[in-house]
Amino acid sequence: MRRTKELSVILLSLPLGLLPHLISSFDLHLINPLYRSRSFVPQSLHSTRSSDNDQKQRQDISSKSGKDSTENVRLVKNNKASPGVVNARYVAVMALLAASSSEAFSLRRLEQDQNYLQLEIRDRRFARMLVATVERRKGQIDKILKHCITSNTSKRTTPKQQNAMDAESMVYAALQIGVVQLIFLQTPPHAAVKETVDVLRMNRRIKVSKSKISLVNAVLRRVHREAQELDSITSPIDNIAPWLRQEWLESWGPEKLNAITEAAMTESPVYISVNNNNQETQDDMLQSTLEAFLQTAARNNRPVSHWPLYQEGHWWVQDAAATLPALALYNSLLDKKHKQEINSDSIAPNDMTVVDLCAAPGGKTAQLLSLGFPSVTAVEISSRRARQLQTNLERLGLKCQVDVADGTTWMPPQSSKKIAGVLLDAPCSATGTASRRPDVLRKSKRDVKQLLETQYRLATHCIDNLLEPGGILVYATCSLLKQESEDQVQKLLDNEEASCRVKTIPFQQGEIPGFDQAIDEHGHLRVIPGTLPGKLSTCDGFFVARLQKQ
Repeated sequence: MRRTKELSVILLSLPLGLLPHLISSFDLHLINPLYRSRSFVPQSLHSTRSSDNDQKQRQDISSKSGKDSTENVRLVKNNKASPGVVNARYVAVMALLAASSSEAFSLRRLEQDQNYLQLEIRDRRFARMLVATVERRKGQIDKILKHCITSNTSKRTTPKQQNAMDAESMVYAALQIGVVQLIFLQTPPHAAVKETVDVLRMNRRIKVSKSKISLVNAVLRRVHREAQELDSITSPIDNIAPWLRQEWLESWGPEKLNAITEAAMTESPVYISVNNNNQETQDDMLQSTLEAFLQTAARNNRPVSHWPLYQEGHWWVQDAAATLPALALYNSLLDKKHKQEINSDSIAPNDMTVVDLCAAPGGKTAQLLSLGFPSVTAVEISSRRARQLQTNLERLGLKCQVDVADGTTWMPPQSSKKIAGVLLDAPCSATGTASRRPDVLRKSKRDVKQLLETQYRLATHCIDNLLEPGGILVYATCSLLKQESEDQVQKLLDNEEASCRVKTIPFQQGEIPGFDQAIDEHGHLRVIPGTLPGKLSTCDGFFVARLQKQ
């Protein structure tokens, strides 16, 4: 049986483009490369490392009935099941159902559900764990259900995966929730089977027949009886699309494929970047600020926008690996020490601007502004996402020019400053973010092919039309596919017919603390989940190349 880990938080503070504070939410260590460190542990928090006590707590969550209110959950009159936990299961099933009918991410659906937000903290945590595990283990769950729904049960209408808000889809979602409890969460079988079956009687609009309810009961009882065997016939690799699994095996080898798979099966921490422009976020307040933040944030499973100090603009969410592109641009253009080390002969800081192409939701734009770039322009093709970007910057007290435009054709005004650098975090498959978005493990090959042309057009437009000679292009993706990353950069370097040539500005050992192992043979940064030392092993997969226009 496998154990799951609860959500944790890691905080990144980025003064002058470094990573001085890398903090786990419940085992807190403040580490500053400028040679000062301290640590503290809030008294009210406990370690979230998986242990026997953690497993017992999860069993308690899934089996205790509690005395929670049921006024916000649609219970039928004759339902006698325990309201608190049943509500959590019901909310989880409905989130899966809503996501399947709209091709949305089920965790996002869950966090938008008012019934979820009104659950008690314990039940909210359990509902989230159920939905997240279904998303993460979908391949294994489907394999188990296919094995257990035999020809005998097919006479009673075998449930199939559907894409609609109907009884058939609700039955399959309930089966998925049941398998998660019995195989992956070690929920006591009586609670897992009975209370999951009871969920099928709770929705007044979706009528599930008695035969289908009986079928769910029979299948889940079989899963319980054969749990040990079923656990052994599946593997985490089953959750990855076969073509994607083969690509990673050929690109990275079996050892790194195993690391990627293991990382994808574990929910990553929430990485937080501190807003150094906020005058209240100062070092002498850091301990009390973090304590207030951590005592509530990671345990209440509410949307990030409800977490302490978010609305006040003290921080934003940004994965550790996602901070690398802005740091690469900073080291090339503003930091005198690194400019000398990497021989970057670029435009004077006071006479330049940098562009964040494909900028939404704005984490990298905020980082560029926090790092001290005097002029930043953010370009975003989606008007909706551009509004979100603007809202995020306003919350943080940051200002820059935001243009709604296609990045492959956008041009700056004639009167604007010279463009010394472009940060291009290109649209990609996002396969490096599987620990946060496990649905990317089911991407189709067609999805990726459609992105390749856009990525190359964006990069060539930056080189040919936007950058001044000597300007820096930072090309980045959160993809683990070489064709979206290394291959695209090599294509730019090899293009002898291009009107403008580029050269690689390689990353140096020690340039970005903690990421030395990620520097590849070409001087690019290639982050593979689960392969970096310490807490950075939990960050997303990422690729960053730094190119200079000749």
